Amino acid sequence: MATILRIGSSETRLCTVSIFEKMGETDHHCNLLIQDHGIDFFKSLLEVLTDEISEKASSCALKVLIKILKVSKKSRLKAIEAGAICTLIELVPDSTRSKCEKIMYLIKLMCESADGRLAFAEQAVGIAAVSEKLLNVSDAATKIGVKFLWLLCNFNPTQKERVVVNILKLHANSWSRYPCFPREMKEYLGLGGVPCA
Repeated sequence: MATILRIGSSETRLCTVSIFEKMGETDHHCNLLIQDHGIDFFKSLLEVLTDEISEKASSCALKVLIKILKVSKKSRLKAIEAGAICTLIELVPDSTRSKCEKIMYLIKLMCESADGRLAFAEQAVGIAAVSEKLLNVSDAATKIGVKFLWLLCNFNPTQKERVVVNILKLHANSWSRYPCFPREMKEYLGLGGVPCA
């Protein structure tokens, strides 16, 4: 179905993203969506947003992204890898109130991870786009914007910290099998669902 999102007609893509939205309403189906689809799934949803097939399709795609990213930290990393932060930042300036709130919430979710903050910091127009909408959209958008700008300011890693995190990620799968591997470290590295041996 993710392939249909990429190559289908406008009507087919709208129907497909609506189906994904319905599937995302239950946690069980949401977990299946996350497991079955990789980065291509996120790229397809982002294409629906950028192509602006219809307002309904964009709204459905945003709802699907919110549901999936709220449930799984691993999915946030996949979305970041798919270029979600860059795409969403480009959509912020021309977005309506509701769409802007959803986009800013998605950016905040991804900025809760070090990779998300790094991806946001690499975007030259990121802070400018958010700052422009910060006080002009709604109270909800202002609160969300302040939260992720706070995350950026307080947790922006140095080069040394990024190297350490990358080393930990390289070895995390083998280390996480041992019971002495800290649960907090698993969550930080996005391995929350990996069982201990």
